[in-house]
Amino acid sequence: MSPARKRIALTASAVVAVLTASLLPQVTASAQDAPGVTLKASPKIMRFGKRTLLSGAVSPAAQGETVSIVDENAQVLATATTNEQGRYAVRYQPRANIEVRAQWAAVFSEPVALRVIPLLEAKLGPVKVFRTGRIRGQLLPAHAQGRVHYAVKRRGKLVGRGVVSLKNGRWFSKRVAIKKPGTYRVSVRFDGADHAPVAARTQARTTKLPNLGEGSRGPMVKVLESRLRSLGYHITGVNKRYDYRTYDAVMAFNKVQGRGRVGSVDKSTWYALGSPKKPRPVSKKPNFHIEVDQTKQVLYMVKDGKVKKILHVSTGAGAATRDGVWHVYRKLAGTSGGGLYYPSYFDGLRALHGWSSVPNYNASHGCVRLPMWSAQWVFGKAKLGTEVRIYH
Repeated sequence: MSPARKRIALTASAVVAVLTASLLPQVTASAQDAPGVTLKASPKIMRFGKRTLLSGAVSPAAQGETVSIVDENAQVLATATTNEQGRYAVRYQPRANIEVRAQWAAVFSEPVALRVIPLLEAKLGPVKVFRTGRIRGQLLPAHAQGRVHYAVKRRGKLVGRGVVSLKNGRWFSKRVAIKKPGTYRVSVRFDGADHAPVAARTQARTTKLPNLGEGSRGPMVKVLESRLRSLGYHITGVNKRYDYRTYDAVMAFNKVQGRGRVGSVDKSTWYALGSPKKPRPVSKKPNFHIEVDQTKQVLYMVKDGKVKKILHVSTGAGAATRDGVWHVYRKLAGTSGGGLYYPSYFDGLRALHGWSSVPNYNASHGCVRLPMWSAQWVFGKAKLGTEVRIYH
């Protein structure tokens, strides 16, 4: 390159450098002067009915400017006026999850997501063992077609769960099964698309477990009798009165469970009723037969391979009742000459019959003593030819 061309090139480069240097501050100053608005929320997550503080600033700072809080559709939700530093603040109460922006003239801030936690309340009423307890509650705001999930826990262990629909989008009520004695709580949860998830828990409730015996009266007697019947223990006259029939059914239950042979109920009895041992027959055939367990001193009526009915009895002392498989061969409707009430004979003069005294041990002369109130019932079941299986 000639000296002249070199001088021209150097001169051009110098001019470009000078122009670039002179333009850079103007570009920077122009970027700093571009209008803008910021937005922040405190808090971003709140319970229904509470408010959040929306605040920010405009740039360049200007006093008396109107800043609008708008939703995703540019609908104005609230407005505020800037102070001399260009700052603004406004309180806003959202009813549901929402994304908001600050708008100043034609400028928008970055979006801020607000989340609303509904108000969920739940209470558990009295829990009745072998019956139910009721959970009630409400949700705000109301949700049409909404549903609440619930979980029932006993001693902290999950024992039941389900879903209940909201009435009028707000109220819920549900009965839950109380299958065993103990302390219960219910947890509830709502998870709606337009709100943050929310959970609540009821207070603890403990089942009442009263001591009961002959002469007791009241609803818990009926609960006891109904439970015994559901487990197969023969009892008639399920009501609110603890009488001799209740006593005999409790006696049979305690015998089968290997508990103390008494006809009264205490706290331990209620727990045993909640987790009972279920007896099994020694034989599943014939389809219907009678078994007498001399060790436990109980009578089983077996059908379809299962123990269907259980009754407190007393067999012969000193092995007077013989083990074996027998059959009913003679029956007498009424009282025999020896005082046997409605006897069904199965082994010589040995019979299933009613007797005035049926202790909790083997005390007969070889027969199977039945409580008097149950004798006619057994008589009706033990048809001629019915198998009677006796064992220890």
